[in-house]
Amino acid sequence: MIELFKIKFQISETAHQSHVSFLVNVPEDVESIQISFQYNPIEEKQLVANQQAVLREGYEKDIVDETTILRNLLTLSVRDPYAYRGNHHYFSSDQLINLSKEESSLGFLSGAIQPGVWEFIVNCHACISPEIQCALMVQAVTSADKGMRVKPLVAVKNEKPRMERVALTNPNAQFKKSELHTHTVHSDALQTLEELISAAEQEGIECLSITDHNTISAYEELSKSEMLSKKVPVFLPGIEYTTYHGHFLVHNETANYVENWTEIEKRTIQQFLHNVQSNNSFVTIAHPFDMGNPFCTGCQWEYVLEHLNYVDAIEVWNGTNPSLSLSNIDAYAKWVSLLQEGHEIAASCGRDWHTETSAQEEVAYLYIKADENNPASILKSLKQGRTFISTGPVIDLKVNEKYTIGDRVAVVNGRVELTILIDNLSGNEAIILYAGKNTVHTDLVNSSTYELRLILEEFEADFLRLEVKNGENDVIAFTNPIYFIS
Repeated sequence: MIELFKIKFQISETAHQSHVSFLVNVPEDVESIQISFQYNPIEEKQLVANQQAVLREGYEKDIVDETTILRNLLTLSVRDPYAYRGNHHYFSSDQLINLSKEESSLGFLSGAIQPGVWEFIVNCHACISPEIQCALMVQAVTSADKGMRVKPLVAVKNEKPRMERVALTNPNAQFKKSELHTHTVHSDALQTLEELISAAEQEGIECLSITDHNTISAYEELSKSEMLSKKVPVFLPGIEYTTYHGHFLVHNETANYVENWTEIEKRTIQQFLHNVQSNNSFVTIAHPFDMGNPFCTGCQWEYVLEHLNYVDAIEVWNGTNPSLSLSNIDAYAKWVSLLQEGHEIAASCGRDWHTETSAQEEVAYLYIKADENNPASILKSLKQGRTFISTGPVIDLKVNEKYTIGDRVAVVNGRVELTILIDNLSGNEAIILYAGKNTVHTDLVNSSTYELRLILEEFEADFLRLEVKNGENDVIAFTNPIYFIS
């Protein structure tokens, strides 16, 4: 039997006619649930307590005396992820409840033990005593190994309609060096807002987002300072919603949009993502494969999503030295597999910048190509995945001399013409071009610049993307896809 939840708590007479709710995650393959609930005392004999109880109800206190016994009545209600399962309304200070598919305790409906978030509600019908000691424990009988964890982003349906992808109108648009995942002393970072901005300017960052945990108060400070008036960097407002079961970044045009993160639960996550994305926001699942509880609270993505309609990107590279991180390697592989399954979802990166970066640490930047140098235009390009990610190489990838990363291109007569230009190479890289699941071109480079004009015949893939690997076979740069339609 696995212990899912255990708590001891105390309530007083002020909890009278209230509900105390506990949310518990029930894993897959649970055959039955056993709930133990105790409270004490069930009887209150103290005259003062009983007098206070009747006074609260508008009676005269002399209707009770030293012989009067009033009872505390606490019961337990249960709700699974989809439906109310019942309640046994009776006086008992020691309640044991069993739930299973075939048979359940009196007052509770039988049915399959659905995985997900269950709610166990202590119903305080009558609280007479000034101190009521309570204990709740939820256990599960399961056929699965206790150590099994749900892998992030599994079994998501491909229901998202194709995005309308509009080509850039500015022929002179350039990729902007960007950092979209940073923190300040407004949450758990060591750096002040001024220190972060100063460091970003020194690194030549052209677009910066402050994404403190569950707050946008840094932007309030920013609005009162002279730093906002600087043309570089452009500030793209953001926040990192930091929940118990996963973190996600939300970027928006304005610095006054924030939702209450405490409303996010496993059964409400899909609607919450929908709400924030509908507010013209860019939603990114942050570091989904990071080590989670108990090492980093909520860092691993544990939410089960039916689809990715309300997710724009996955942060496949997080932190410094990104290509050496096993969690990043897993996230990158998941992103590639989602593309191959037909999901049009962008990859993103973020340093998760909390403190000064040493010279020995390798940093990846997100490069964004937008028509204009303002938050609205940058946000639009992010939505289309008009980006590449790199620790050094600077990539320009075009199709038919007009279209770039993030565009959708009509294939005419099965012919696609590519132009590839990559600068800032060390001279020991491999350039790999993928069309869907297939590798269509590979080159080894021995110079600082790589140029290629390539014609692909009988082209049938849904997308193209490019990777750059170093001499150790680590990915050091890659593009988001260019999409195709026949």
